Order: sequence, then C-alpha cells, then structure tokens
Amino acid sequence: MDEKRCGGCECGDIRYEFCCEPLTCYTCHCTDCQTRSGSAFTTAVAIPMDQLVVTQGELSHWNFERGYFKFCDRCGTHLWGVPDVLPEVSMIRVGTLDDSACVAPVAHIWADSALPWVELGDKLARFPGQPESPLMLLEEWSRIHST
Repeated sequence: MDEKRCGGCECGDIRYEFCCEPLTCYTCHCTDCQTRSGSAFTTAVAIPMDQLVVTQGELSHWNFERGYFKFCDRCGTHLWGVPDVLPEVSMIRVGTLDDSACVAPVAHIWADSALPWVELGDKLARFPGQPESPLMLLEEWSRIHST
C-alpha cells in the first residue's frame, strides 16, 4: 500500500491528499513557471487525477493556454495544474505538500531558461525545453525508482 500524502494551501482553507506512487517529479525552469511562482522555478509531482482527493475547501479554477490550474481563492496558493496533453494527470506543486521532502525531482525541463545563478550541478536528466513527450518524464521516474 502506498503512503498517504497530504497538503494544502498557505491559509489552510484547502486540504488534499493522495495515496499512490507518483508518476514523476520534475523541476520546470520555463519563464511561465518563473512568473507564476514568483521564483526561479517550480517543482511538480505528477499523480493520476482520480487519486487526488480534496478533503477540505473549494478550489478556484484558472484556464491558461495549455491547461488549467486549481488554486485557493482566499490566499492565492496554486496547488496543482492539469496540462491539456495529460488531462488525466494532476501536477501538484511540491511546496504545497505537508512533507515537501517526500518526493524529489528526476529531471529539469526548460533547463535552457534556468536563471544564470541557478546551478544545475546535480545528475538529473535535463531537457533544454519541453520534452518531446510527457512519457519521457514518466520513464525517467520509473528508471530511477525501479532499482
């Protein structure tokens, strides 16, 4: 049985949980993620949408050009996104997990857009932009976690 993982927004109005093995986890350095997060990158963990349960609160919804985000209307915390290319997968922002150290990224995407002071000195897979297929990130997770 997979361990239950819980998370929520900054103000505590929204709570969620899931109880499954992640599909992948990655750090995105694209300029959209930089702007949306107000930081240098966003780290996301992918899980099947049908495994994600909102246990408290009502989420707000924001459409963007390649999918949509779910967020807290009170504090503005973006909790997860759902890309058009994988509508059955939720990309949860790792920082919203109660234990954000419970998962670690297996890849950097949009690495060519990383800010010059961000050092990508780790041995994670690197994609200069968007991977050709989202399956590449899932395969990287399986490769690392199958040992």
